[in-house]
Amino acid sequence: MITLSNIAVQFGKRVLYQDVNMKFTNGNIYGVIGANGAGKSTLLKAISGELEPTKGTVELGPGERLSVLSQDHFKFDDQTVLDTVLQGHTVLWSVMQERNALYAKEDFTDEDGIKVAELEDKFATIGGYTAENDAATNRRCVSCWRKPSSVNLTTFSLTNRPTTLTSKRWNGSKTIWATLNTPFLW
Repeated sequence: MITLSNIAVQFGKRVLYQDVNMKFTNGNIYGVIGANGAGKSTLLKAISGELEPTKGTVELGPGERLSVLSQDHFKFDDQTVLDTVLQGHTVLWSVMQERNALYAKEDFTDEDGIKVAELEDKFATIGGYTAENDAATNRRCVSCWRKPSSVNLTTFSLTNRPTTLTSKRWNGSKTIWATLNTPFLW
């Protein structure tokens, strides 16, 4: 659930929103529609945390995280499908990257060993050891899994990339909220 309480967004003297109160509940699909310049993307940026509201709060339900799906279909061209999906779980991806960098060091120190032990514990706690399998069996995007997950996104046609990138919404939790930078909220 996403709850907006008394949200206000103001740019200089221009008040875009004031006293916005909304609740997005599980199991529903919401569309934000309006004329160009009405503030649809601004609202989604405020919800995602990309933009700090002038006033008010955005709260997620317990244990929920927000994932943002960019509309840039070329952003992940140099990534494998599996890596692109894993990046949807930003905390896990960050731990994986830091952990892998430490393991790749030639001059591994005692401090590195302590840090790796901490990272391994966090990695296990957030489901890191099953993440690749979980992501690979995430069938949100059937077309992207018809090809091996080790292929780069450049192997997909432009018409399949939006659905391929939709799988990036996977974030390892049961409840998934994601936004496009166009007016759609899943």
